[in-house]
Amino acid sequence: MNHTVVLTESEDGSTKIFGMGSSEYGQLGYGGTLTQWTPLEIKFGGNDKVTQVACGAFHTLFLTDEGKVYACGKGTKGQLGFGTKKKNATVPTLVPIGSEAFSLACGAQNSFVQVFK
Repeated sequence: MNHTVVLTESEDGSTKIFGMGSSEYGQLGYGGTLTQWTPLEIKFGGNDKVTQVACGAFHTLFLTDEGKVYACGKGTKGQLGFGTKKKNATVPTLVPIGSEAFSLACGAQNSFVQVFK
């Protein structure tokens, strides 16, 4: 089973994130690993406003308006970007990229982040 993550924006500019489907490896980012059959709001800590999301087969990336990247899900191929083959992250975890990002994408087991030089 796959997963879907939806980013919504209200008229006031605030955003909300919803996830549904498999969270076997924590890829929905809600802190658990149970499948969600209906949209579940993913609470994103802090004051960061998420502006983009991307889903791989078993992981998810989140980009904020400040150029920070967060990742969750399966990381056994290094696709979470933590510098190690961390097994799983069940909540969005900051990726130490060292630069401000402006775009991201996911393949099945890989991640792509564009940064300002």
